[in-house]
Amino acid sequence: MTKSVFILGTGFIGGSVLAALLDQKDRYEISALCRDDKKAKKLEELGVRPVMGELASDDVISKEAEQNDIIMHIATADDLPSVKSILKGLEKRDKSKPRAIYIHTSGTGVLTVPTHPDEVCFNDKDQAKFDTLIPDHAPHREIDLTIKHAVEEKRIHAKVSIILPPCIYGLGTGPFNRRSIQIPGWAKEAVREGHVINQCVPIRLSQAGRAADRCPVHLQRPAKLLEQHPREQL
Repeated sequence: MTKSVFILGTGFIGGSVLAALLDQKDRYEISALCRDDKKAKKLEELGVRPVMGELASDDVISKEAEQNDIIMHIATADDLPSVKSILKGLEKRDKSKPRAIYIHTSGTGVLTVPTHPDEVCFNDKDQAKFDTLIPDHAPHREIDLTIKHAVEEKRIHAKVSIILPPCIYGLGTGPFNRRSIQIPGWAKEAVREGHVINQCVPIRLSQAGRAADRCPVHLQRPAKLLEQHPREQL
């Protein structure tokens, strides 16, 4: 049985996730938020249902969130109105249906506020440590907490995963923007300054006992993660 997927954001990251899902068209009925007719036409050619609107289109987004099996917010980590629209739709979802899956991309920027010693090793399986060590004023945190509170208060009929990607690089595979924002910006800065700028923050991240610096990761890794393991991340 196919699952319906609604994607907010089909740019660098979201477009690559879309491309990965299109490789398995028999498993997904895909729709995507779209702001202009040219992109809408391209989406239709790919077999994707365009949903005309933007992040401020409250009624449009809430309706799609209510009706789709999987909702992926990959447009931005910092748009509270669109997140509230998704949550509103998930509150209205028919309780006789299986819970929806809501995947929200936040970012490891939440870990960059210097309120903890460098030797702290964050592990995404230890949610309590995250909530204890990350201050409410950290980047992206207001929106993450809005989602978290909706889950804790059992207001939404959905399973939720908040993913914290670091800077992502590589050539995108989506139909539209295939370049990141950060990497070209850093390259221009290096040219202007005459030397390369170290953009890595020395914070160790851990998953299943494996540690890695919070430096850029390749684009295909989160794309494949969302494609292959949506339920395991919840």
